[in-house]
Amino acid sequence: MADQPSIFGDEFNGGIPVRRRELLSLFLKIYIWLGMSVSCLFSLLLSITLVMLLMWPSEDVRSSGWLPVIAASIFLMIAIITLFLMTFLVWREVKWAIKFNGIVAGCWLLFSASCFAIYGLSLLLLFIPFLVFLPYWIFLFRIQRKWEQ
Repeated sequence: MADQPSIFGDEFNGGIPVRRRELLSLFLKIYIWLGMSVSCLFSLLLSITLVMLLMWPSEDVRSSGWLPVIAASIFLMIAIITLFLMTFLVWREVKWAIKFNGIVAGCWLLFSASCFAIYGLSLLLLFIPFLVFLPYWIFLFRIQRKWEQ
């Protein structure tokens, strides 16, 4: 039997957009999964540490009070949530995920540079997370135009 011709024209399926996840290279997919895994691991470690501090407070905590512990915990939780969102939004194919990553990169660079300018070489370690994510951001910005279509 001969195939019947389709009632649709040849260009009917031509306008189907490419899934954003198909734009991701293997390198980016590995970075995304590592980022989500590391952020979950860090949140678990932070939670365990806070529970241990609440149950068995150290002498430093008793003498200096809980304010430094609370402030450091809030800062770390914001960093962990940001790390998770940087990768999760890209994996979920959110249209503005690459712009969010650009804002995070800019904020982290500004924060690191201002700390470096104020405190000198002692806070040079703040540039390490920026350098770790630099290849991830470069690969993301390469596909940004196709991603946002």
